[in-house]
Amino acid sequence: VAVVGRQNRPRPWRARARQQPLRRQTTRRVTTMSAVAMLAMASVLGVTPALAAMTAKFEPITLPDLDPAKNHIRASQMVTLCSEDGACEQVPIAYHTIARSGMGIPSMNGEGEEVYGLIRDNDGQPLFMTNDTGMPDEAMTLDVSDNPDFSSLIQVGDEFYSIVQFEWPNPGVMYLVKLSQDDKGNLSPVSSTMIDWSHQGGLWIPCAGSLSPWNTHIGGEEYEPDAKYFSEELYPTDEDVCGASYSVCLSPEGCEDEEAEGPTAWNECKEVRSSYHFAKYLADRDQKYPANISGIADLRTILNPYDYGYVYEVAVKEGGDYNASKWYAVGRRSNELAYIMPDQKTLYASDDGTNVVFHKFVADEAGDFSSGTLYAAKLNQTTDGSKGGTFGVEWIDLGSATSEEIEKAAKTLKFHDMFEVAKPEVNFETEPYTAVCPEGFEAVNTGGTGLECLKVKDGMDTVASRLESRRYSAMKGATTEL
Repeated sequence: VAVVGRQNRPRPWRARARQQPLRRQTTRRVTTMSAVAMLAMASVLGVTPALAAMTAKFEPITLPDLDPAKNHIRASQMVTLCSEDGACEQVPIAYHTIARSGMGIPSMNGEGEEVYGLIRDNDGQPLFMTNDTGMPDEAMTLDVSDNPDFSSLIQVGDEFYSIVQFEWPNPGVMYLVKLSQDDKGNLSPVSSTMIDWSHQGGLWIPCAGSLSPWNTHIGGEEYEPDAKYFSEELYPTDEDVCGASYSVCLSPEGCEDEEAEGPTAWNECKEVRSSYHFAKYLADRDQKYPANISGIADLRTILNPYDYGYVYEVAVKEGGDYNASKWYAVGRRSNELAYIMPDQKTLYASDDGTNVVFHKFVADEAGDFSSGTLYAAKLNQTTDGSKGGTFGVEWIDLGSATSEEIEKAAKTLKFHDMFEVAKPEVNFETEPYTAVCPEGFEAVNTGGTGLECLKVKDGMDTVASRLESRRYSAMKGATTEL
């Protein structure tokens, strides 16, 4: 018997506005690095050693109160730098544009230009914006993302690079840009290349980022596809998948029948909608666009949900070479931010969505996150909760694993290989209401999928802790009301 959490719906997908077709020359959304950011990064990157012992105070900016003013960029015009001995100097600064979505930047391979923000498929071919039929529009408009999410500034020897990840649309995309710096500190693009993730299935909604203590780009894949709906054993047909989330009513007054207002086609169902659109990255050329995928059975042959939902790292080398890898050992979730502590072994990972968790990972070796132990937070309230109250944190050990073993398992396992599933019931006579599962099953309500009764199959705890980290954490008693 377990307490039933609130029946919250997951927040809507962030969709970009497309009132006008986004063509090659369009520069609607700006990816920038200001002198402010450059100065802030300087001490981290070692650009100017003297800045390492300085503090910086930026001149305040005014806040807009009318909508037209909110569309204009505001940046501090002055920064005050103070050294440890108390000497201070005011330095004028300004907002500086490095690159805009859709602009051409010379390619790092010396062959023509890269369209900055262009989304390419797993063969490196450009993708196009689609019309209502799921096929490319008549103008064959390049699909260029105007949603830069995070930019890192990285110094490698005497070279400067920026890695920019674009969160939306799905599939996601990342660009590596080599920069030059003039005598005033201004940065300009020299060359660029799209970072290739085809060796690990592509990149799924890259969201939030940070710089590792060893000067690499850290990010995470958000809103991972729910692998349960890819199980043909649990959901044999399109009709079984559509509307499967929140299939158990958690209200004593009953739940409204939303079937009449729901989607009429399988590919519009929220359970698989984003996966359906991602398929244009993966499919063969004759199936490149979602319109050629006729049902969930086709989608299952193209997309493996366990390829997505991980913290990842991009390490840049001199000359612009790089290594891009997902950290399977750290677990799978809707990553909002992964942040590494100064000990270079401890990583905290937040989980974005409804009824989610908070994880800590401790690597076996400093600077190497290919193996280690994953923990889930259990929050124990110590006050009455006024103004949020106070609470203690207990870390539940979810076991050790390596990225090698988890990546191997991710290529072959399905949800039903790891879990037994039973239908839950709700006891509305208790306060709060309680979920009742068959003996041996645990009740969980995580990630906006509704109430579930799950049991881990024998020998599957390690892989379940990494491929279904949120569900497994809930089964072990972690807090999932975050």
